[in-house]
Amino acid sequence: MPNEARHALLTVSVLLLTPLATFLPRPALAQQETAMIFAYDFKSDPDEVGWQLLKFDWSPSPVKGGWISESADPHVHSLSVEDGYWQGPQFAVVPHQYFRMTFQSKAQVPGYWAAMFYTADGQMLQADHNSGIFQSDDWIDNELYFQGKADAVAARLWFYPRQPEKDKLIYIRNVTLATATEKKVLCWADRLYKTLPPVRYQPPRERWALIPRIMQKLQNREEVRIVILGDSIGNDTGNSPLDKLIQRQYPGSRVTVITSVRGGTGCQYYQNKNRVQDYVVRYKPDLVLII
Repeated sequence: MPNEARHALLTVSVLLLTPLATFLPRPALAQQETAMIFAYDFKSDPDEVGWQLLKFDWSPSPVKGGWISESADPHVHSLSVEDGYWQGPQFAVVPHQYFRMTFQSKAQVPGYWAAMFYTADGQMLQADHNSGIFQSDDWIDNELYFQGKADAVAARLWFYPRQPEKDKLIYIRNVTLATATEKKVLCWADRLYKTLPPVRYQPPRERWALIPRIMQKLQNREEVRIVILGDSIGNDTGNSPLDKLIQRQYPGSRVTVITSVRGGTGCQYYQNKNRVQDYVVRYKPDLVLII
């Protein structure tokens, strides 16, 4: 991970996730209902239900992939891709609603899955959610959670190789998508974080000195709106369940995290053409994290 990403994540952790004295007890989490959005086993032609194998705009190569059946069991089907990407059908999203996605993958090269978000007028948002498809010789199960972005009314799933290689395929099957409860999001995050090297750091005692209003709001169980402003590193930080983690640390608080980013840019980009208004002010944040 780049140093700037480590510093950004550490700043968020120190300012917001460290309790005042000792760790606070975890509150009882509301048991919201979940709802299945779709489930695809690809036994029927994926084109008929809205799946498309597409070419990236920037790629000079034609798409390569298809809809195939397993040699060991012709009743089991999957999608394959060597070059280009599989795009799923559009589904409705509510900003800040969490989703649980599962799929099985077998990958001869590393790849990515992504949730791409769209505004009411059909424009794709810069803020997306993507993560890895790991190389594997056999089928592996994937369970992932993501959040609807601010300004989004719809989204699509993408699957594609990280770097296309001749005759190297990624296979995807049994894709499901459902809404997710807060409890499930936090349980998944805890399982994931247990696999990461722990951060060894003793925060300074005066760490809250520059954000007293935010800390007071969290302790008073008030609503807090956080804008993450930045580039792709900021986008990745915003893809964590930061809102749910802060709410668990400060029981009763109501936290909204808005990822407002543009990849490959620095702070100077936001200084021009009234972009501070567009990327920050209109969201009415209580706190802005520049990452």
